[in-house]
Formats: sequence, structure tokens, C-alpha cells
Amino acid sequence: MITVKQKLQDQQGFKKKLEAIKKNILYKQIAFARQISVDMTENIKQNLPNGNLQKSIESEVEISNQETNINIKTGDLKGKAPYAKFLEYGTSKMKARPFLTPALAKYSKLLAEKIRNIKG
Repeated sequence: MITVKQKLQDQQGFKKKLEAIKKNILYKQIAFARQISVDMTENIKQNLPNGNLQKSIESEVEISNQETNINIKTGDLKGKAPYAKFLEYGTSKMKARPFLTPALAKYSKLLAEKIRNIKG
């Protein structure tokens, strides 16, 4: 828990301190999200054979305009391996060989927990 003690007479100073804390927390959250995205991408690549799909796996971190939402996109973002969805989900003739779902399950809980616990 963050505790800020400030006299109410100095409302501008108080607002500035709160904004600085908010910005510091946001920067820490973004940095952590970027690190998780790199780790998750490497984890996915390790579970794939060498080839176009492995080379196509990448991630990016997006921050919304309000700076309250951090989104991580990971996978074949540029569509270099259009068969990725068939491997992930399977077809009527091929069993699924998921490579994204296990990584998402592993890292989504970790990410949510760590970001909630970041303090300014």
C-alpha cells in the first residue's frame, strides 16, 4: 500500500505527487509487460521446430491513449506463416499442436499478478 501524507493546504503539490506516483507505476508496468512479452516469445519459439513459423513469432506491447490498458500481442503478427492457426487448433485431418495457448496460460497469470503488485 502506498501512503502519501500531505497537508490539504497544498493541493497542487499533492496532485503533482499523485501524478508522479501514477506515472512511476505505469512505467514499471510497461517495462514489466515488455519483459514478459520477450520471455513469452522466446518460450513459444522454443516449443516450435526451426522454420518460418518459429521465425515469424514476435510480440509487441501497446498502451492505450488513456494509459490505463497495456496489451501484449504475441504470435505470427504479420501473417508470415498462415498455417499457424492449423497447428494451434488442428483441422479435421490433423490433431492440434498448440504452441501459443500453453505460453499464454503460463504468462497471463504471472503478468496480471505482477502488474497488480507494482508499487510506485
